[in-house]
Amino acid sequence: MKDKKMLFDFSDKPVPRHPHLWKQFDQAWGFIGGDVNLTCEVDANPTPKFEWYRKNRPLVLKDRTIYEAHRSILQLQINNSAVFGDYKCKAWNKLGKLEKFITLQQGVQPEPPDHVQLKSAHVHSLDLEIRGPDMTNKTIFLDMEPIGYRVQIKEVEEHIEWERASTVDFPIRDDDIYTVIELNRYTSYDVRVATRNKAGISEYANTSTYKTLKSSAEGIFLMSPYLILVYLLCPIFGAILL
Repeated sequence: MKDKKMLFDFSDKPVPRHPHLWKQFDQAWGFIGGDVNLTCEVDANPTPKFEWYRKNRPLVLKDRTIYEAHRSILQLQINNSAVFGDYKCKAWNKLGKLEKFITLQQGVQPEPPDHVQLKSAHVHSLDLEIRGPDMTNKTIFLDMEPIGYRVQIKEVEEHIEWERASTVDFPIRDDDIYTVIELNRYTSYDVRVATRNKAGISEYANTSTYKTLKSSAEGIFLMSPYLILVYLLCPIFGAILL
């Protein structure tokens, strides 16, 4: 599944309160087969009007443009390389005008994580161990390297689609441990993970099901058999030494 909610924000200068023109320049990334939203946002009074341009021509995309009080979102499906290039958003009111020039550049979709595993469960959280993808033998631009992970999670018993699942974005961590918090106690969750880079997200890795604990005392039973054996033998060795 491709991410359809990836936002690139270009903000936040107000339309000036005297006749004037402000210009801003920024860049965004996407990949063929993916989706990207370009967001033009200003803080202005009176409320500004928005218009999008491509190659100096107004874009007529009513079904793919969202207009709100202080921002406009241009939704693009990247079906081919012709979608990449320069876009302009113009915001104006009677007091001034702001132009934002956005260059949409072609990137590479990342690969899914190599490793997703439950490290430990708690009453209201799950610790996930996430690693990869391994980029050692791959040729890739530095800008397209993984920058984090997207975790989607939903209760098994809710039977909802993934589009309605909770989503958490994490930056890359050195210890590979990512904690999903504010979960219900003693509840089973379906979890899936995708890799993130500047261009978007990967396909999701296979869905796994994990369960939070009923109480913190249950945590001992999640230890490996070796650790449990050591835990049980320690009192015995202590008695022998005495």
